[in-house]
Amino acid sequence: MKQKSILPLLGLMFSAVALIAFVIARMNLALYLSLLIIFVMGLIFAWLLLNYIRRPIHNLMHVADQIASKDLSARMPVNQGWEIARLAEFSNYMLDRMAASIERFKESRDGLKLILSSIEDALWVQDLSGRIELFNPVFAHLFPLADAQQPYCWEVIQDSDLLSRIKEISDQEKARLSEITINEHNYLLSASLNREAEKIIFILQNIDSIKAAEKMKRDFALNVAHELRTPLTAIKGFVDVVREDLPNNRYLDIIHKHTQRMIALVADLEELARLERVPQLDIQDICLKTFFANILSIYETTLKEKGLDLKLRLDPPDLRALFDPYRMEQVIVNLIDNAIRYTMSGGIEISAYHENTNLVLSVADSGKGIPQALIPRVFERFFTVDQSRSRQTGGTGLGLAIVKHIVVSHGGSIKLESELGIGSKFWIYLPQTR
Repeated sequence: MKQKSILPLLGLMFSAVALIAFVIARMNLALYLSLLIIFVMGLIFAWLLLNYIRRPIHNLMHVADQIASKDLSARMPVNQGWEIARLAEFSNYMLDRMAASIERFKESRDGLKLILSSIEDALWVQDLSGRIELFNPVFAHLFPLADAQQPYCWEVIQDSDLLSRIKEISDQEKARLSEITINEHNYLLSASLNREAEKIIFILQNIDSIKAAEKMKRDFALNVAHELRTPLTAIKGFVDVVREDLPNNRYLDIIHKHTQRMIALVADLEELARLERVPQLDIQDICLKTFFANILSIYETTLKEKGLDLKLRLDPPDLRALFDPYRMEQVIVNLIDNAIRYTMSGGIEISAYHENTNLVLSVADSGKGIPQALIPRVFERFFTVDQSRSRQTGGTGLGLAIVKHIVVSHGGSIKLESELGIGSKFWIYLPQTR
């Protein structure tokens, strides 16, 4: 009886367990399906979000590619969300600024090209290492450029003299002017150094026409002087004869004086023309004590008559120097003549000494002096500080021009220091290397 009552209970229990297992199985399947649906929806959302973020980045990269292809009109679309819109607006603002700057740069570049192309002289800019960075069409025509984008000057310029001048300017970092001959043409080389930018600007100016005009002027002066010499000599001879027959004739004395002055002027013109033709110098080793003694002996009488002292200072006393004695005698004689002409009291002092590789000569006087405004002009032809006095003393206005030409032909230089009422002092610097 008891066994029959247990079996239904067991059946009921097994049925309950089966039902619970079935329910659990159905719940796991729903959970799995829910998780799968959530995962798929997450992927779809992530893909959509990635596309939303990637689109403006792709647009930015596309604009960058357009700009790299020189399309400066490209701009970022601004109808985008989040911070990308602000980035697009800022990028467009920077692109506008860049486009405006590039446009201004193009205008400046075109203006510079126009200016360079209008310059009739060869112009180029190079850095201190010699690399050519800028040039005009005249330079390109004179020196065909190498294949390199920014060639060095020695790759383009084949003239050794010009290259040495360029190297000298670059090494010394000192701007200067110098004449040079290239392919039988005369040029004036000028250089301007920009220390901040470390650039040197060179200009090569053709001066063939100037040289031709100078040669024509020299030839004209020489021909005129040569043609005047004969009639002036004849006039002087006849005036001398007439003066012997009519002594103390005031008019004949005036004619004689001005004839003498004309003859001196013609002689100076001929001498200056010869000097401008680059004279051949006879450089010798000279004892300055003997050299000056021969010159000063000429002026003993004149100095006594005017009551002037003349001092000679040589350091050391046995000083020797290298120069053309005939030409340098002309220099010293002209300077002493000027000193005596314009010195009423006091005296003249001549000094000579070596300074580094130069011989320094100076001629100082205690004369009336020269105004500062006129000092730069004293070496010009026919220029005289006091024209009325120059006529009275027979000056031609060519003496200092001759002096300068002789000094320059020796490779030297001359300068003047003067003060009104105190006197003048000429300094001559002659290189002492053969």
